[in-house]
Amino acid sequence: MSMPRRRRRHANELVAQRGLIIANQLYDDGRFNELPGAAGDAQHLAKALKSPTIGEFDVQIVADQDSRTVRRAIEVFFKEAGRDAQRVARLPCARLG
Repeated sequence: MSMPRRRRRHANELVAQRGLIIANQLYDDGRFNELPGAAGDAQHLAKALKSPTIGEFDVQIVADQDSRTVRRAIEVFFKEAGRDAQRVARLPCARLG
């Protein structure tokens, strides 16, 4: 895993900037609708967050994974980011069918 980028908050203070994007299109539970744009949306958001004009975030995409893998990715994301890190997490939500 790469080291998170750092951005100056104040003259002498560097802050890590990390992003986590969950992009599941399909769900094992038939009550949830498919999210056909999840992968594309994730790529576009990641590109924007990585942009030097927006934030130069270090972004991880977790796509089409089971709930255990997603929960673990979220746990690691918040644990490793550090207390003062700037974090962005996106979790798409499917509505019940």
